[in-house]
Amino acid sequence: MRRLFLVALALFAPYVHAQAFSAYFTSTNTHFSNVANGDNYSPTTSTYTNLFTTTWPAEFGGGVTLNGVKAGPIRLGMDFRGSTNHGTPGADTAMAGPRLALRVPIVHIKPYVEATGGYVATHTVGTIATVTGGNAVTTTSTPITNQYAAWEVFGGVDVPIFPHLDFRAIEIGGGKGYLANSGITNINFNNTNTQISLFSIDTGIVVHF
Repeated sequence: MRRLFLVALALFAPYVHAQAFSAYFTSTNTHFSNVANGDNYSPTTSTYTNLFTTTWPAEFGGGVTLNGVKAGPIRLGMDFRGSTNHGTPGADTAMAGPRLALRVPIVHIKPYVEATGGYVATHTVGTIATVTGGNAVTTTSTPITNQYAAWEVFGGVDVPIFPHLDFRAIEIGGGKGYLANSGITNINFNNTNTQISLFSIDTGIVVHF
């Protein structure tokens, strides 16, 4: 037990210092392209055609950064982030990954980059085709939620305001999402068009603890 305690202490030692972690709150805008948004049915060929759309919902975002290894002005840590908007159009995200930050003392800025992976859900209102008998087809408007496994790379700049408070001047991200669970019954998962592209622009505040 003593040996286990010492190992755990060694693993978490890098986080036991001033400003060991940071919490941030952001206004997030993410552009989602190629979002599955319904289907059409052709009585002639008896086949469904998937429909896609593009959305750019505003979301409330936030996260926690664990600041680990520090070497001069460079700091390596882990970032855990998410954003949400349950409206239509809307989206929910949850991602995590390594983060590399640089403190530039002369101009007092903190540029950083990070690579994340995780979960994305999109919320839209689309149309679903239903075969009611014979050649009759009924089209219904309905909310559609799709779930994706996703990755996104971010880069941004934090500007110190006070010793424990930064202004996140800008953060830009880009990545891909791979459809894992669709809100559409007749979806072709073998179609590479089910992949979505993500492009994010954020701003906000960062609090250091």
